[in-house]
Amino acid sequence: VSTATEDAMLLFEEVASGGGILSASARMEQAAILAAQDRPLEANLILERILAGAPDHETRASALIEKGKNLFRLGAQDPENYRLAIDVWKQVAAEESGDAPWRNQAMTRIGDAHEKLGDPMAAITAYYDVFKPADTPLPEFFWFYKAGFAAGRLLEEQEKWDEAIRVYKLLAND
Repeated sequence: VSTATEDAMLLFEEVASGGGILSASARMEQAAILAAQDRPLEANLILERILAGAPDHETRASALIEKGKNLFRLGAQDPENYRLAIDVWKQVAAEESGDAPWRNQAMTRIGDAHEKLGDPMAAITAYYDVFKPADTPLPEFFWFYKAGFAAGRLLEEQEKWDEAIRVYKLLAND
């Protein structure tokens, strides 16, 4: 660990310990540093501290997404971590006050985890939940198309050509 990284962690700790409006942001930065250092379990301990503090919606969603990403990284070592990541991301997707970008990101990541678990149908179901026709006038584009193309790819791999075409038509209509 470089001296600069150690110094940054100490500065973020100082800000976070102050309990001000930047506290959660400082903790998120600490977690990001630990994740970048391939220390996902330590990063998740910090994210748990954020979540225990009853953060606002944006901070909660961000912390849960990052926690799930850290668990997903550990899935190669133990597939149970993919299931744990799915459970975390389901919390984001289930938020009633959740907005499309957070929800769609969570559902797309759930699909990715199902793929890693070797369950393409569950993955397609999660992806479809992102790009299915909705009543909202403007979809969120990044996760919308990412999920749609992932579902199309899986259907093509299964040689379910008609279903893949339907997915691509849904994407083209928006």
